[in-house]
Amino acid sequence: MTYHDKAKNKAKNKAKIAIILVPAIGASNLYPNGKKNGNSGYAPDYAWLMRIYMKDSQAIANDLRKNALKWKPWTGDSSGWNQVHQGTYQAFLQDCQTYSQFPFEPLVYAIGYNFFQSNLKSADTILQRTEQILKESKADGFIYITHSMGALPVRAAFRKVEFDRRLQKLDEQHDNPSFSFIEPLGNLVYQKCIGVIHVAAPNLGAPEAYLRFHRGVSRENAGLAERFVLGKDGFGFTVQSCFIPSMCEILPVGQYANETIESANPNKSGIYALHNSLLKLAEDSLDKSKTGFDGINGLDKEVCLRSLEQNLHNAHSFHDFLGDYIFPRTKVVVLLGNKTVQSVTTKLEPRFTYDDGEETFDDGDGTVTEKSQKAYVENEDIREITPNNKKLTHGSPFKELGKTEGVFDAIYDLLIDLFKTHQTKINFNSDEFDSTLSSQSFSLGMDKQPIFVNGEKVIFDKAVATTPVTIEPKTTHR
Repeated sequence: MTYHDKAKNKAKNKAKIAIILVPAIGASNLYPNGKKNGNSGYAPDYAWLMRIYMKDSQAIANDLRKNALKWKPWTGDSSGWNQVHQGTYQAFLQDCQTYSQFPFEPLVYAIGYNFFQSNLKSADTILQRTEQILKESKADGFIYITHSMGALPVRAAFRKVEFDRRLQKLDEQHDNPSFSFIEPLGNLVYQKCIGVIHVAAPNLGAPEAYLRFHRGVSRENAGLAERFVLGKDGFGFTVQSCFIPSMCEILPVGQYANETIESANPNKSGIYALHNSLLKLAEDSLDKSKTGFDGINGLDKEVCLRSLEQNLHNAHSFHDFLGDYIFPRTKVVVLLGNKTVQSVTTKLEPRFTYDDGEETFDDGDGTVTEKSQKAYVENEDIREITPNNKKLTHGSPFKELGKTEGVFDAIYDLLIDLFKTHQTKINFNSDEFDSTLSSQSFSLGMDKQPIFVNGEKVIFDKAVATTPVTIEPKTTHR
């Protein structure tokens, strides 16, 4: 056998692992019903469509109110690469696909989602798309890589699957026929997931998100396009964000909200602690409009505030459901070295970290604090990146600059670590990978019919020591 034949066989025997990128808020290309037609939607890759966001904030808000929740990623792209903003992710997607040091065959995908809606709804989108990827690619397993808010729908997806699996188990224990043979959404996803890598995740939210209702998206941590889309001043950000449910879900949550927003209600906790103060802040920002809402059909200050209050209520329910849940095999990449809002004063002034009277700059990525990025994860599962170039901020870890500053290498190391840990767990060798064994290990209980013994369903998923016995015939009287 020649060297090239051996190389081909070695590659052929490698495990096929899907690497699935879930992008940040504002970084998915969205269209009506997922089809590129007409002049509606949100697609940062296409300037012809983004021109609608050059209108005034009231008109944008009205368009979002009527249409945004109906938009979907483009359905004609099997890899999903065109579902996410190429300027933000193309460098990483291409580099990851061609990286030669993986002990597995990488199949690189991206999943866009409608970030305007609640992350709980986006969780279903991600589960459905992931199941489709796994079935079509016949991957032996997969790993999610999330960026920024992309962590929240992925965490919510696994939380929902675990909840559904527990319900199904209870139904089976009580011999309830209604759900006994209904496959919970995402069961395949849960069983085939090797791990998750969160990059710059706002697990506790970000005080920066609260402050934007006062002064809009700052120049320091966003480009011109993002500032136009989300709002470059307090009024613009508020009038548009009132109709974006996910925007409330990245506000500071839990005790962290009480620690970071001084005007929070001391008698309540979490997002509800921000409830009244944020509504007052939003009302003040809406009153600053120079043109008011004249000529905008059906849109006024009261409509905006009612929508915001409902979104705050739903955000509270979302975080009650999500809690501190993290998928068991989760790693995080934490971006440091940039000035990041740590708290907000009653005068709506940002505060940063101070050390011996000197302001420090190693407290976050310009948008999300170090504490929020590291929340719920053990120290040994954290990789910190303190860049030499201060331009590596929250929005740029997957760009070419991220490769230069070591973000790509940190992600690749974690991918390999997750794979090798899983490899050890199910006891296979990556050079002589048995795909049949892998499929059975991942999908145990998924494709097999249950075995019944004396009317009880039994699933054999562990090796059991046995002792040879002699079975003698016995007469049974019925």
